[in-house]
Amino acid sequence: MSDDRDRLARRRTAQTHFRTEALLNAAQRGSREHLKRLGKEWPEDISYSKKALIIVFDHLEDAIRDLAFPADASGYPKGARVGSLL
Repeated sequence: MSDDRDRLARRRTAQTHFRTEALLNAAQRGSREHLKRLGKEWPEDISYSKKALIIVFDHLEDAIRDLAFPADASGYPKGARVGSLL
């Protein structure tokens, strides 16, 4: 009986890790839906939490950059200096 419970617990843990990795990968690719889900389904595992935090910070950094330097028709940020683009 104990062996069955152990197997079931390992299977649930593996499924949880698989779902968490899928959520983090989708959020990393920029899926707004999955980024929102992170707010409700924050990973409990410390390594996944660290990865989730890095993903959120990366997206925030991109959003702040877009707000600070909106691209003009040429694709370059308005008012940006060439040196700042390197």
